[in-house]
Amino acid sequence: MTLVDIVKAGDPILQAVAKPVTNFGSEALNELIKYLFFHMDHYQGAGMAAPQLGEPQQVFVYGITQNLRYPEATPVPRTVMINPEIVEFSEDKNDSYEGCLSLPRIRGAVPRSSTIKCRAYTPEGELIERIVSGFEARIIQHETDHLIGILFPSRMTDMGSLMCSIN
Repeated sequence: MTLVDIVKAGDPILQAVAKPVTNFGSEALNELIKYLFFHMDHYQGAGMAAPQLGEPQQVFVYGITQNLRYPEATPVPRTVMINPEIVEFSEDKNDSYEGCLSLPRIRGAVPRSSTIKCRAYTPEGELIERIVSGFEARIIQHETDHLIGILFPSRMTDMGSLMCSIN
C-alpha cells in the first residue's frame, strides 16, 4: 500500500461536506477502509476520516490499543463508521486536549459531550446504533466533524488553550 501525505488544514476538501456512501460491499469501499486504517496506524492517529486522504466520502475509521499521541487513553476497538449521524448529545460535557493529523503538532482544549448516541452503517450496509462515552465518544464527534467540514479549533471555546506538541 502506498503511503500518502495527510490533507492539511486550508485544503477545500476539509471544509466541505462529504458525500454519502452508496456502494456498500464494494471492492472500492473495502480498499478505502484498508487505506484509512493503514494511514491511521502509520501516523499514530486515533481516527482517520476519508477527506483527510482526499476522498470526499462519509467514511471514517478509529480505534487504538497503544498510541504515542494518546498514551493515557483507554483502548478503543477498531471500528468503521459509514454515513454516521450523531442523534443525541449528553448535556454533560468535558474539555480535553485534541490533536488532528490535518493540523500537525497543534492541540487545543475542545468541549465535547461525554456521551453520545450515534448511528452509522457497516461496510456491508447494515445499520448500527450505539451509545458511547468517554474517549470513544470524543473520537466519533471529532471524526464526524471531518465529514461536515469542521476542524477541532472551530469547536474550541478558549483559543488560549492552543499549543504546540511534539507529536
